[in-house]
Amino acid sequence: MSLYSEIAEQPSRVDHLLYSHRETVERIAGEIRKRNVQYVFLAARGTSDNAGRYANYLLGAMNGLPLALATPSLFT
Repeated sequence: MSLYSEIAEQPSRVDHLLYSHRETVERIAGEIRKRNVQYVFLAARGTSDNAGRYANYLLGAMNGLPLALATPSLFT
């Protein structure tokens, strides 16, 4: 599988994830609302760091939540 084919799969994979785990996603979203979350802090390394950067834009744009991204690979 090439990198390009993996990228092309992303929309259908996310759709499947949200559909098949809808109750879990809704429960987590409800907890975030209930707890009045003011910011998000992620720790990631490697390709997960890229996903974290994307989450930074999504959480900021869609939910108005500021996000800090740690880079543990700088220290370990």
